[in-house]
Amino acid sequence: MKNDKMDNDWISDLHDSLLIHILSFLKIKQAVQTCVLSKRWRNLWTFIPCRHFDFADFFPDDVDYDDIKEYEMKFERFVTAVLRKQDTPFLDSFKLVYDNRDGESNAITEWILCALNWKPRMIYIYVDRYMMIDLPDSLFDCKSLEKMTLQFECFVYYKPFETINLPSLKKLELSNWTIDDYLINKLMSGCPVLEDLTLRGCTVATHIISSNKLKHVFIDDFYSRERIMISIPSLSSLVIHSEKGHISLMNMSSLVKARVMLFSYNVIPNPVHEILKGLSNAMNLEFILSGEAAKLILKKELSNCPTFKNLKSLHVDGYMIEDFHLIALFLQHTPNLEKLTLRHREPHYLPNVKPSASKKIPMKITIKRKHIQLVEIIYEANHKRVDQLVEILRIYFKSIGKIYMHLQIS
Repeated sequence: MKNDKMDNDWISDLHDSLLIHILSFLKIKQAVQTCVLSKRWRNLWTFIPCRHFDFADFFPDDVDYDDIKEYEMKFERFVTAVLRKQDTPFLDSFKLVYDNRDGESNAITEWILCALNWKPRMIYIYVDRYMMIDLPDSLFDCKSLEKMTLQFECFVYYKPFETINLPSLKKLELSNWTIDDYLINKLMSGCPVLEDLTLRGCTVATHIISSNKLKHVFIDDFYSRERIMISIPSLSSLVIHSEKGHISLMNMSSLVKARVMLFSYNVIPNPVHEILKGLSNAMNLEFILSGEAAKLILKKELSNCPTFKNLKSLHVDGYMIEDFHLIALFLQHTPNLEKLTLRHREPHYLPNVKPSASKKIPMKITIKRKHIQLVEIIYEANHKRVDQLVEILRIYFKSIGKIYMHLQIS
């Protein structure tokens, strides 16, 4: 007996809007290929409200370097053709990931201009090669944009923007840009609802980053010659990874969560007490310190450490684990701490501790159990050193709640 249900083409019974929605989950190359299925499918992909292009989809892993140019040309022809064929009235998102080996591509500017014609809500551009990219002025005058990411492992050419008018932009991420006073002031004034700012690998030439609107700031691997003051009373979360930059934090009255990594080896370290003062309202703090210079200056400046009256969770890492007395000194300023996380990384060392060593501890920290409810120890290897760390904890603390240890495999 014939099974009518099995023979029924139920996909063809679906409404066009549902098929377009399904196509939007495919890679754009696969979506375009559906045009050969039937007459009905020929133009369905042109209504997809997103255009996501990734050069990796066109570039086989085993291709010879001499053939790369051929694949680049195919990729550029494909992107150009797809962007010219657009039947949806607006573009929700435009995403370009391009590992260009040739070092030059004028097409990127044209693609950006083409995408802007459809008033996108989101633009994400990642170029992982050194080339000159001429950014169009209209990129910073797009009223529909809510999120923009511009990650360039290359030289980005842009004229000083006469105007920045991004009235809907809430999230902005820039990589390998030069952030000077002119640009940061234009961004803060031209993005009235900006809440989330990420700067990666940037040369920061501004003296102050100030805002009354930003809620989330992430600054990673930045370089600066002068000290940068960050003053953002509206800020809720802050992440700073600093090795070659000098920072001061002020007016962080709304701060809830912060992660600060300071690395100082052969450079003048950051003024740690100014950073700690800016973090003093946080409820959750992750503090990572590496470099002998940074450790020495922290030791010197902890006497000026503010009280972290709101702090419930503290995560410490790096050289502070080697010198646990630094942690003990810091804990004197955390009266309401409930959870302490210690991450021991190889090849950091711990001091040799014996039970008799408790007499030599210069300062004993006594915290009631109702405050410290949990001590978490994260380690990568060498369980004996973790046992050492537990022994150190028993010496410094009169009472501790639970001690939880777990191995984290990198």
